[in-house]
Amino acid sequence: MLTASCTSSFVLPPAWGCWWDWAARSVYESEEGFSSRLLLRYYTQYSPGSRWDDQYSCIPLEIRIHYAPGAGGSASQMHECECLEALTEPAAHFQFKNDKLHGMSPKKSHEVLCMTEYTSRLLSTLPQLKSLRHVVDVGAGQVRLSLALEVLALDWSDVQTRGAARKDVSTQRKRRMDNPLCTAYDVTVVNDALIAEGENVAPRKNDTPENIPHENGRFQLTGTGSLTYKTINITTESLIEATDEWMSEQTRAEQKSGPTPLAFVALHACGSLTLHILRAFITSLKSDNSSKVWVPTLAIVVGCCYNLMDIKDFPLSSELSSPSLHIPTVTLTPNHLQLAAQIPSQWSRTDSALNAAKLAMKKVVWRALLEGILEQCKTAQPTVGNAPYRGVRRLGKLNDSAYTEWAIYLERAGAKLGMSLMQAGERDLRMERRLEVFHVLRCILGPVVETLILLDRHRWLEEELSGTGMDIKLVNLFDQASGSGRNIAITISPLSYQ
Repeated sequence: MLTASCTSSFVLPPAWGCWWDWAARSVYESEEGFSSRLLLRYYTQYSPGSRWDDQYSCIPLEIRIHYAPGAGGSASQMHECECLEALTEPAAHFQFKNDKLHGMSPKKSHEVLCMTEYTSRLLSTLPQLKSLRHVVDVGAGQVRLSLALEVLALDWSDVQTRGAARKDVSTQRKRRMDNPLCTAYDVTVVNDALIAEGENVAPRKNDTPENIPHENGRFQLTGTGSLTYKTINITTESLIEATDEWMSEQTRAEQKSGPTPLAFVALHACGSLTLHILRAFITSLKSDNSSKVWVPTLAIVVGCCYNLMDIKDFPLSSELSSPSLHIPTVTLTPNHLQLAAQIPSQWSRTDSALNAAKLAMKKVVWRALLEGILEQCKTAQPTVGNAPYRGVRRLGKLNDSAYTEWAIYLERAGAKLGMSLMQAGERDLRMERRLEVFHVLRCILGPVVETLILLDRHRWLEEELSGTGMDIKLVNLFDQASGSGRNIAITISPLSYQ
C-alpha cells in the first residue's frame, strides 16, 4: 500500500485528506521526519499539560481522536480482557528481573527468568502437574536447562542444537552457583533460533558431533535431569513423532506404566510454528490410542514473527471463520501480518532503538519513492555495461550504507536493477513526509492486528479443547520495556478447582 501511493494509479482516499496535507506542509520542514516523530511521540507519550501540547495541537483532530494513547487496545494493554492474565505489576513482578544469566543479554535473561518463574509457579501450584518431569522444548537454539527435568530440545538447525550443548557444558557450574532458580521445578529455556531477533551462537571451528559431550543426542547433566537434542523439520506430525520416539525410550528406561504427563514449551516460536505446537497438543490430548505413552498436560508458547505465518492460519476459530449477523468473516492479508510484527511503542525505548527505527522507516519510504521513479523509467532499456538486460530484476536488500544519501541510494539501487537512476531528480520531500506519517499510522495498528490473531487462537483453543478439563489463557509474561516485543504467552494447563 505504501509503495502504491507513489504510482500514477494511486487515488487518495477522501478520509486521508486531513493528514495527507498536514504531513506535506510540515511547519518544521527543516527538521527531517518531524511530523512522523511528533505523531509517534503523541501515541506513546502523550499526557495532558505536557510541554509538547502546543505542537500536538497541530496534529489533525481526527488523528488525535483515533490514535490517542491506549486507543488501539493491544493485548499487552487489555488488562480487563477475560482471557488475558496480567501478572501483578508485570514490569517488576519478578524479584530477579534485573539478574543476568551467564552468556545472555539482559533481554534474553529477562525472558528466560520470567518464563522459568511462571512455569515453576504452575508446576508447584496445580495438583495435576505435580508429577510432570518431561518437557519438549520446541525451537531450542540456545537452551538453558534445569538440573531436575528430562528435556527434549527440538530445532531445525544442527548448528543451534550443537551450540546449545556446548554452552551448557561451559556454563553448568556457574549456573549452579549463581542461578537462584535451580529448584525442583526449574525449566530454564531459550529457543529463539528461528527468529531474526534471536541471539544465535555460531559453532566454534572444532565443534563437531564427536567433540561435544553427548551420546546419541543425549546430553547428561550433572544433576538428575537431562537434555536430549534432535534436529528435525518441525511440523505437527514430526513433533508428535519425535515426542513419541523420545517418550518411548524414557518410559522403557523408567519402567513406567500408563501415559506420562508432558509439557510443550516454546520461547518465541516463529510464524506458524506456534500452530504446529498447539495442533500437536490438541491431537495428542484427544487421541484415543490406548497404548500411548505420554499425554500433554501443559503448554506455554510465546509466538513471534507473524509476518512469516501461513496466511491459512487465520482465522482458526469458527467464531471468526463463519460469518454471522454480528461478526462478518475476517481475513488478513500479508500486509496485515507484516503490521502485526510492529511495536511502535518501543521504537524510542533507547537511542539505539530509535536510530534503528529511523533507518527502517527510511528503507520503507525510499523504496516507495523509488517505485514512482521506476514507473517513470519503465520505457527505458536497462543495461549493465555492454550486456543486454534480460528480464526484470528484484531490488532485494541494500546495505545500510546505501541510505546515507539519496544519491547513493539511487546509485546502488540502479546498479542492482541494471539501469541508471541518477537522472531521477531531487528527493520529493513533501511525498517523503507523507509516506513517513502513513507508515507510522499503519504501524500503530500493528498491535491491534496482533491482538486479533491472539484472540482468534484463544477462541480456537477453547473450541478444540472444550470438555477436556483444560484452561486456556493469554499471559502477559514479559515486560516490553526490556526489549521483549512479543510478550504474550499462550498457556494451556489443567483447570484449577481450588
